[in-house]
Amino acid sequence: MFQKKNIKAIFSVRGGYGSGRLLDKINYNLIKKNPKIFVGYSDINALQLAFYTKVGLISFIGPMVAVDFYNEVSSFTEENFWKIITSDKKIGKISNPNSEKFFTLNKGKAIGKIIGSNLTLLTSLFGTEYFPKLKDSILLLEDINEEPYRIDRMLNQLRLAGKFEKAKGIVFGFCNDCTIKTSPPTWDLQLGDVLDKYFSSLPIPSFYGLMFGHTNEQLTLPYSIEAILDADAGTLLINEAATI
Repeated sequence: MFQKKNIKAIFSVRGGYGSGRLLDKINYNLIKKNPKIFVGYSDINALQLAFYTKVGLISFIGPMVAVDFYNEVSSFTEENFWKIITSDKKIGKISNPNSEKFFTLNKGKAIGKIIGSNLTLLTSLFGTEYFPKLKDSILLLEDINEEPYRIDRMLNQLRLAGKFEKAKGIVFGFCNDCTIKTSPPTWDLQLGDVLDKYFSSLPIPSFYGLMFGHTNEQLTLPYSIEAILDADAGTLLINEAATI
């Protein structure tokens, strides 16, 4: 699909599992010579992180064909999706649909390039050549159906490796069904306790609750585009276009 000139955009059908098995089999030079719109999230993040790390491809965290577009799709998700991937004008302010709540973990503003991923997929690439450089980034993370102790384990791995200290700001997206499920619980801390532990003590702005990835009302967000993070307002301001 990257090689064929008549294909202008590639939309992932679904996530799931297995894209990481492809990473050492991809011709990245071919992708560099034939950049295209590429959209997906969840397991697809492994491909997107590799594309970004290897050749700097601007791809999009956004809805997928058999997951989000197969039936009724919210008007917000659809309108935001087409706006982001087709406009040659600066994107402007990105904020939650329907005034959905967010929670400030650390106040302030920061400027950096967006790097976003499902947390599980990001940590799965740790120690490989496909793990992105997080220096001067606005790091966006999200996950689904993970108990708080598992979120803690993954965040602790990144903390011990000093990865958070390289970022300019951090946003943890809405974490769908990331609640305590085992009885008796493996650990009694809720997700909010875990996020507060890791992010509120960092000297960078951060907030929780941006609606991207595994949500019904879903933002489409570009990789590697410079953005201004406002943790007080719960917004990102993107002063450039993602497509030309």
